[in-house]
Amino acid sequence: MDDTRSRPQSIIWQKLKIALIIFLPLAILTNGILWIFYHQERETTRDVIKSHAVNMTEIQRLKIGDNFRLIVSDLMFFSSYNQLQNMFEEPELHSTHLVNDFSLFSRGSKIFDQIRMLNETGMEIARINLFEEKPVIVPSEKLQFKGDRYY
Repeated sequence: MDDTRSRPQSIIWQKLKIALIIFLPLAILTNGILWIFYHQERETTRDVIKSHAVNMTEIQRLKIGDNFRLIVSDLMFFSSYNQLQNMFEEPELHSTHLVNDFSLFSRGSKIFDQIRMLNETGMEIARINLFEEKPVIVPSEKLQFKGDRYY
């Protein structure tokens, strides 16, 4: 009787051995191939992300450089601007022209949130605020003292 009981078990073990001999190498091979594909895809994705980050950094660097060139260009313009020089000689006569020119500049530029003209003590002589992309001339009674600021 023991022989009849062990016979089905031995058949089961034989079938299991055959299944393991056939499917285990196939499973290992399949997993190996899948790991290679996964590894290649991961490397490709990492390279794409790295390339994108390098490109975005370069674009930002160029954009910042362009903005600084524009700002330096604007400062160079104002440093030799005749109305500014005339303003120091006859402030009452030239202040209206200067404020109007600052307003026109602000409207065209749209880079600066504010344009201020300070006297030697730090009091604002003129200020233009850019509000909703339109320049607004600040009335003289609302001009502020900025002598305690870093600039």
